[in-house]
Amino acid sequence: MEARFIIRTHREVSRPGIFTALIRQCTSATQSTSVSLVASRLAKLFEDSSHRLSHHKHHRPGGADFAVDMAQKFDFLTANCFWNWKGWVINALARQEPPTMPDEYLTLTPYERVMYLRYYLESQGALILEFAKLFLEHESLSYKELSHDRYVEDIFLAIWQGYLPLAQQLRYRVELKDKIAKMKRRRSYKPDTRPHKFRPIIEPLRDFRFLIETDDNVYSPVQLEAKVPLQVLVDELQDFEQVEIRFKRFDYYAIIAKCLEPVAGEQTTTDDEQLEAYIGDAYNHVKQGGTGLASINAIVDVVSVRLLCDFGQVVSRQRIIDVLETRRAENPYQVRFHVNRRGERAYVVIAPEAFTQSTTASR
Repeated sequence: MEARFIIRTHREVSRPGIFTALIRQCTSATQSTSVSLVASRLAKLFEDSSHRLSHHKHHRPGGADFAVDMAQKFDFLTANCFWNWKGWVINALARQEPPTMPDEYLTLTPYERVMYLRYYLESQGALILEFAKLFLEHESLSYKELSHDRYVEDIFLAIWQGYLPLAQQLRYRVELKDKIAKMKRRRSYKPDTRPHKFRPIIEPLRDFRFLIETDDNVYSPVQLEAKVPLQVLVDELQDFEQVEIRFKRFDYYAIIAKCLEPVAGEQTTTDDEQLEAYIGDAYNHVKQGGTGLASINAIVDVVSVRLLCDFGQVVSRQRIIDVLETRRAENPYQVRFHVNRRGERAYVVIAPEAFTQSTTASR
């Protein structure tokens, strides 16, 4: 297993809402596009924004270029810049109408907040955990302190060292040892370099409402009425080994639910008819035109985000798959599974009459 940790150097690409704009306005579900063209579209979209993104076609990469690169690393886009299955989820759950000003993309809706937090935990969970511990230990840290002290280097080193005994592939173990040796030789980043390392993780933690920033650039954990979300996150994940155990069990939404404010009128159970309606609606939003194929992963995420945001209800991945299995057993012509290149069941085609139809869930 590899560390859930991607080093990013541009804070412009760190904010989750950027990816909504990238999917909705700059890319296609099926059409291949060059990285340069997608980056150019994104830069143009934000050219009159306070969050302006640069784009360099012939020189060093700019913010827009890094945004495309990160979208690929997060598996939102394929190498050819059309949507991966996570891109279909973003398209299904993100705000439906383009905002008046591009900066409004950066303010997350409830669906977007849960959806992106799930994907950031998957790709950045180790980094988020260590930063959470840091802010809980110090209660608050200023931009100046983060820029001049070794917090960032110590976190990076802790992650690489922590994942070394968990790494199973020899190639990755060698890579981790090399990273550890280089960091020990480096000793520390320059003060003007550190912000490029910590801002890309602090910015999304603010957007997820885990951190708050004061006017004098001091960051502190958010305190809700009965809990501190960062403390809940640390209590749930504990260490890297536990991170891997929980995420292998697909406990993302169970963990996220504990970090969020309670939903008004929270519902404790979801009956099969309601769940079928959500599955049917999710399928209609993520199925491909022509073939009708839809990623099972995409259906699971769309249903999970909507039920958590609409009712405060956590539904397991297995229960959603069990519903599909039950319908397939009753009528194999209504629900048909398809495998990926590794022979794993990854896609489904659902006939219109298979599930109770529902109106589109409110966003």
